[in-house]
Amino acid sequence: MNMDNKHTYYVSVGSQEILDNAETANFDFEIRATLDEAQELMELFAEAEDKDEELISRAATPYESFEEIPAGKQDIRNDAYDDKLQDIYRLIYRYAVPETKDHIEKMGVL
Repeated sequence: MNMDNKHTYYVSVGSQEILDNAETANFDFEIRATLDEAQELMELFAEAEDKDEELISRAATPYESFEEIPAGKQDIRNDAYDDKLQDIYRLIYRYAVPETKDHIEKMGVL
């Protein structure tokens, strides 16, 4: 892949943002990616947000106690959200600058 197509982006996982200006950004990670690769990360953020909303809706449902959910299904929603976060960190790692790769390795999230 031609490195000329790569652009520096600044990523905040908490706010699910990909920004192109470090001076105006509160960011966690720096990556080098094409526009398509950055869009792939935005899609993962959207999927993770959907999973997070499912968790919130479960928490807001007073009549669905954890014990009433069939065995084996209790953690599926939590696992789905965790899996999306793992996908996000893997993709960030793939496009990360060396300092970001080191930081992610030290975090132990992969």
